[in-house]
Amino acid sequence: MPIFTSELEKSFRAKRGAYSQVTHREATGDKSVTLDLNEKNVIYSIYGSSTFDRGGGAFTNNSQYKTFQVHDAEGRVSKIALSVKHPKGKGNELRLYFKSGQFDPEEGDYWYIFIRDGEDSPHIGWLNHHDWAQLLSLDSRVNESGIRYSSLQQIDDEDDEYQKQVGAAEVKLPVSSTVMKYQRDPSIAQRALRLSGYVCEADHNHITFISVTGKPFVECHHLIPVSLQQRFPLASLDVEENIVTLCPNCHRHVHLGVGESKREILDKLWNARKEGLARRGIEISYEEFLGIYL
Repeated sequence: MPIFTSELEKSFRAKRGAYSQVTHREATGDKSVTLDLNEKNVIYSIYGSSTFDRGGGAFTNNSQYKTFQVHDAEGRVSKIALSVKHPKGKGNELRLYFKSGQFDPEEGDYWYIFIRDGEDSPHIGWLNHHDWAQLLSLDSRVNESGIRYSSLQQIDDEDDEYQKQVGAAEVKLPVSSTVMKYQRDPSIAQRALRLSGYVCEADHNHITFISVTGKPFVECHHLIPVSLQQRFPLASLDVEENIVTLCPNCHRHVHLGVGESKREILDKLWNARKEGLARRGIEISYEEFLGIYL
């Protein structure tokens, strides 16, 4: 699920990339990997998001095959056509199917996908757990810096302005006319605040101060970031079902935190909102959701 760190980009001479570990189901079921949000973003940058067939498993239909530059364990690279498709008639799940002797990672291996400038097909490959761990440890200092940056880049640099606009709307003051890259309607956030009862949805016991609105101070957070709106062309991400209220500490935690405590917050928010997201047509799997934050 992680994106490539700057060190991995250097190692593979990649413009961007992502990787994840092959699960038991992927290795032993229909022998395919399910692409998470980061991996999809890489393949979409070459082939777009609407060129993949739906339904029927890995049947032989030329329209579902895409060209990849496949790296084997010995470092050889071959151009190979592999099946990529949505396995179900509805939904955003996307799978890349194995091809015996050409792309067939085993359970526990790490598979990766990346693109290079000036090339018209993505690169994929896989390494066993030991070799991948060695690759990640080539420069632990840079690698750790890259991981921190991966977390930091999830912070919306327009968020402070958004919170100010929501607060102004709450006390019926003129809302700033600042034009933001990702537009959000403060009135929708107001409704989300009222629906939540002005509590921290990560933990109702978290007490904050009383703000100028006369209510406990909490911040609005889009669970699926509005920066990903282009991935959901048929649904708006600026809806109450996608806005959670968090105390300032938990809000920073979901952006900057690490470890099990962050995962616990994400799990709680996901379980509380997944049905509402689906009702709004925001189709995203649990794995894709975690890929945004972890």
